[in-house]
Amino acid sequence: MHHRNAPLTVVGRQRAVAQVVDSGRPIAHVAAEFHIARTTLSKWVGRYRDQGEGGLQDHSSAPAN
Repeated sequence: MHHRNAPLTVVGRQRAVAQVVDSGRPIAHVAAEFHIARTTLSKWVGRYRDQGEGGLQDHSSAPAN
């Protein structure tokens, strides 16, 4: 189950990130196609590069303590 405010499910995030990482497409173009903010996709790409597939899993939106 994904977070109710999440713009895409984990699978959707994987597809968007793959377009950038594997296909080399610009973040702005992919973000527009997926109807998400460039900053959101940039965050996901960064998490994927740092943590792999686990970085695309749902995360708490609560502030870190």
